[in-house]
Amino acid sequence: TGTVARRLAHRLRRTPQYGIVLRGFLSESDGEVGRAYDGVPVVGALSDLAATVDDGIDMVLLCLPAHLEPQAEKLLHELRNSTADVKFVPAVAATDTLGMDAYMFEGFPMITLQGARVQGWHQAGKRLVDIVGAVAGLIVTAPLLAAIALLVKVSSPGPVL
Repeated sequence: TGTVARRLAHRLRRTPQYGIVLRGFLSESDGEVGRAYDGVPVVGALSDLAATVDDGIDMVLLCLPAHLEPQAEKLLHELRNSTADVKFVPAVAATDTLGMDAYMFEGFPMITLQGARVQGWHQAGKRLVDIVGAVAGLIVTAPLLAAIALLVKVSSPGPVL
């Protein structure tokens, strides 16, 4: 329920095209449970994170105040059995992103700490779809590319490229 979390929630609610539906905030203490910020309820305390994140939640946005950022690793460990993506929005943008996926959303730096993993048959299936899609795309566009190359060759001297 910190400042960064409330500002991010406000921007997410202004941009429904991203398809993110906010289920609720977690607070540092039980005292805020039941309160709402910008129409988003406080559904629990940060100490109840693992119990609050159920199968219906696809993403957890950790927007910790600077004094709680050292707890990010502990909180991530609590979510180790969750299938949700966990994204960390640092209070300070000076973060080493080596080995992590980082991007900007509406002026907020986001770092993916735990993404949905593609492994085994899913990884092989994805690779097969990638290859089949690329070959199909080449087959479909090859006649058009050949016609363009022929037109360039006929209309001007020298090589096509």
